[in-house]
Amino acid sequence: MPMKKTFIITFTSIGIVALAWFGWSRLDRQPAALYSKQDSAYATVTLPALTPKKETKAPDLQAQALQLIQRPIQITVMMQPAEEQQAREKIEEAIKLIKDNFDYDTSWLELAGYRKLIGDYEGTIQALNFLLVIRPQNYVALHNLGDIYASYLHEYQKAEVNFLASIKSEPQNINAYIELARIYQYNNPSRKNAIEPILLQGIQANLKNTTLLVALGQYYKENGRKADAITYFEQALQLQPSNSALQQEINTLKQS
Repeated sequence: MPMKKTFIITFTSIGIVALAWFGWSRLDRQPAALYSKQDSAYATVTLPALTPKKETKAPDLQAQALQLIQRPIQITVMMQPAEEQQAREKIEEAIKLIKDNFDYDTSWLELAGYRKLIGDYEGTIQALNFLLVIRPQNYVALHNLGDIYASYLHEYQKAEVNFLASIKSEPQNINAYIELARIYQYNNPSRKNAIEPILLQGIQANLKNTTLLVALGQYYKENGRKADAITYFEQALQLQPSNSALQQEINTLKQS
């Protein structure tokens, strides 16, 4: 299935991938078999309002930026020596760019990406939060905050808030809908009834996206709602008529 276009900055000279733009979410994962049986009553998903930032004068922001980039480089995960060296070099490059111009999105995203790569999650969050001070609606920063809270710190309420804010800022962020569905399924049972609404919301905002259609179809299949599952699988097949696996899934459901 084709995936929604993402912005991934990749460095592969020695095998390091700096996942500064969306890459932390393991976007290659398929939405199949995501869900177990749920109740039939579903809650409504309400998107939070983005919190307005207080206006801060540029010199004050520059001072904050310069303070943040003084954070030591401390590697807390297993890495090959060559990988460690390149990670340090890339962090230093991002720091230099920020010193030259702190008001530049990509530098903060790269710094956050490499901080995350070396296991400095607090430093990652600091970089992303500063970017959100100067770019309050940067959906990539919001998404990556959601992912680090969900996948690395297991703070699922914070993850949900950031994924929802990312969607509010960019409704075509397909992967945020999928990540929220996973959180509701596996990590926050009290929100399990929000799975269907968040996927429907994503489909409404992205009518030609097969990933969301298949995810919702799979959800219905796992909940015994065969007719609904067929409906959404068939909609996905209309967009991908050569998808033989999807056609087989539909045939199997119709014969069962």
